[in-house]
Amino acid sequence: MFEDKIIFGGLYRAKDLTEVWSHTRHPELRMNDQRYNFWIPVKFSGDQWVAPGYYMIDTYQVSSFNSYHTSFENTILPRLISFGENGDSAYYGCGDFYYNSRVRLTDATFELFELIADLREYTEVTLKDSYKYAEADVLRYIKLYREHNYPNGICLVKKDAKFNIWNQVEVLCDSILENITTPRVTFTATSTYETLMNLINTSKSDGYNKERVDALIKYYQCVTELQKEFTEKTKDIQDKLSTTRYEWLKNF
Repeated sequence: MFEDKIIFGGLYRAKDLTEVWSHTRHPELRMNDQRYNFWIPVKFSGDQWVAPGYYMIDTYQVSSFNSYHTSFENTILPRLISFGENGDSAYYGCGDFYYNSRVRLTDATFELFELIADLREYTEVTLKDSYKYAEADVLRYIKLYREHNYPNGICLVKKDAKFNIWNQVEVLCDSILENITTPRVTFTATSTYETLMNLINTSKSDGYNKERVDALIKYYQCVTELQKEFTEKTKDIQDKLSTTRYEWLKNF
C-alpha cells in the first residue's frame, strides 16, 4: 500500500508533469504559473464533502512564513513533517489558487511521483559553499513554500557529505579568476578613441584640456600594448582555465 511508502518531510517531483496535473481541478499547464514542481505529502482529516486521505501538493501553494529569516531545520522541516499528522491547513490553503495542485494519492497516483530527497538527511548551505561538494550530495534552488527565499530558493547538502577536494579547488580557482582584472580595450573604447583623434586632428581650435587628452592617449596606447602582450602570453593557457567539475571528468 502506498501509505507505507509516504515519507513526510520528503520532497517529491512529478515524473510526468502533464500526467500529474491531469489529476487536479484545473489541469491546463500552459497558463499555470502557480507551481514549482516540488511536491510534499499531506494528510487530510476530511470534511463533510471530502473523505479523509493523503494528498500531494505543490510547494508553491504552501503558505509562507511571516518571519524574514526562517530556519530550515528548526522551522520548515518540522512543519513539513507535521503534515503527516495534520495537513488540513496545507490542504485548504491550496483552495486559494485557481490552479489548485491537490492530487489525491492512491496506489496509482503515488507512482506518478519520485522522491527527490528525505529532507531530514539534509542541512542548509550557501550557494557558494554548495559547489564544494559532490553534485550527488547537493540540492539547489529548492523552494519549500511560496516565494521561499525569493527568487532563488535555498541550497541543501546531505548532513554526512564531505568537501570534495577537486570541487573545492575549482571553487577557489574560480574566485581567483573572478577577481583578476586583465588589460582590455573594448570596441566602444576603440571607436570613441578614433572619434576623439579625428576631432582634435581636424579641428582648427586647441581650446580643450590638452593635458588630460595627452594623458588619455598615453593610457589608451599603454593598455592596448598590454592587451596584445597579455593575449600573446596567455593564448596557450586560456582553454585550461575553464572550470571542470569532478562530476564532469567521466565525460573526458
